[in-house]
Amino acid sequence: MQIKYWTKFIRRHLKLFKRVFLHKNNLKRDALIIFFSVVVAVIFVVKAVPNRSADLVNSLSLVKTVETGKTAILSEEIIAEEVHAVQGLFNIDQWKDYRSQWYGFEIKYPETWSNPITHAAVSGSNWEYKYQFNKKNINDLDVYAGFDLIVYNLAKTKEISNTDEFPSIKNSELISSGQCQDTSVNLIETGDYPAEEIYVPQSDECYNSTLFFSFTRGEYIYNLVPFAQPGVVTLGDPQVEIMDNFPEFFAVASSLKTIDIVRPKPVVVAPKPKPKAFAPMPLSFKRTSNGLECAHKNDQPSKSKQNKSKHLDMECCLDPDEYPNPNCHYSESKYGKYL
Repeated sequence: MQIKYWTKFIRRHLKLFKRVFLHKNNLKRDALIIFFSVVVAVIFVVKAVPNRSADLVNSLSLVKTVETGKTAILSEEIIAEEVHAVQGLFNIDQWKDYRSQWYGFEIKYPETWSNPITHAAVSGSNWEYKYQFNKKNINDLDVYAGFDLIVYNLAKTKEISNTDEFPSIKNSELISSGQCQDTSVNLIETGDYPAEEIYVPQSDECYNSTLFFSFTRGEYIYNLVPFAQPGVVTLGDPQVEIMDNFPEFFAVASSLKTIDIVRPKPVVVAPKPKPKAFAPMPLSFKRTSNGLECAHKNDQPSKSKQNKSKHLDMECCLDPDEYPNPNCHYSESKYGKYL
């Protein structure tokens, strides 16, 4: 009985469907309905699929996490695997090379970018030198505009926690109570290169979230830091934000290497010799161990009666109205007040 009922029901509605939707007078309308239905379906599917990096991070975090107090974060092994996978997407062989022999590093950056801009530290700066690498053509959709390589003098900064890029404290009460020991800043080795990833997730309760790369060599600390386009504020977890919007940053970090520091020797400029005195030889004098001196035993310095203007001494016997002759030696006791 039920089978017959449902059979009649289906046949009746199929006839109604053919009469309403497949009638030749309604073909244009039906085509438009089908077209817009397909568009809506595509939009729904696209919206329903999460972005690649966020999906990767979320799925991995569900599979394998490290419990740290109240916060669950990705393990260092998973983060290292993610970074390595992202780095494999880029062929950096064609990228530009930049080398600083003064600070002993070399780094690669995309060939389409502008040449780096260098900045010496101004008074009061914590860092010593900064190299700024910028994208050449930035559009409104770009979240990040480039990265900085910042050099700190270890003698002044002492350790990485004193650099400007190190995460600031979010909750000082938790820090002072000792509850943040298990959620401290993570230093993660993500490859066979010097720089380690410094990462604090957005969910951390003790420190503000951050992500940058850093290594210490000799007397310097080198921090590699992404910076956003002016006016753009990044609010999400930095690991997800950078993977989604600036994945080449991880490839840049893998290219950062150390080289020998080579600096030119300072040029020592010899002092200029004092110019030799040029003056006519005196007409009258006597030679002593001190040089040319006045030949008159009882010379009494006095103004000349013949020459009213001041003139050069030509006898090594200095008078008040005469200039000292540089070829003569004058006794300090007799002529000192005229010298």
